[in-house]
Amino acid sequence: MVKVKIEVVEGPVFNGSKQVTTTNQTGNTQTVTQTTQVDGQTQQTGTELYDIKVSVIQPKGFTIQIGNYKEMVNMLKIASDLKNSLKKEVQVQVTNVNSEKTYRLFVGNFSTRKDAEAFKEKVIKLYPDCFIVELK
Repeated sequence: MVKVKIEVVEGPVFNGSKQVTTTNQTGNTQTVTQTTQVDGQTQQTGTELYDIKVSVIQPKGFTIQIGNYKEMVNMLKIASDLKNSLKKEVQVQVTNVNSEKTYRLFVGNFSTRKDAEAFKEKVIKLYPDCFIVELK
């Protein structure tokens, strides 16, 4: 079991409160628990459970990049929203930028740029900064 402590940057901060997200991974299942610490006392504010099926794929064709995330929990939340709202496959590319791990989030896998552009018209309504990437 891997336990990672991640501090969430966004979110409300009240009188010295601190929001902390803890990620536990066991096998293919990842549990994300959010807690808020106020004056040294911890209160659980939410738990999200993600089922993750991992396989390495050969890059080919075109996809739509949604964003690049430093925090896994942020990427997981958006990946879940994407999969539920757009009903397309979601891929993640893990990279190192300046010795920091980042997660590039992609949605869809298209054989032609034309197909990717057509789907991007739907995606751009939800994620206006998305763009098409050719996978090589």
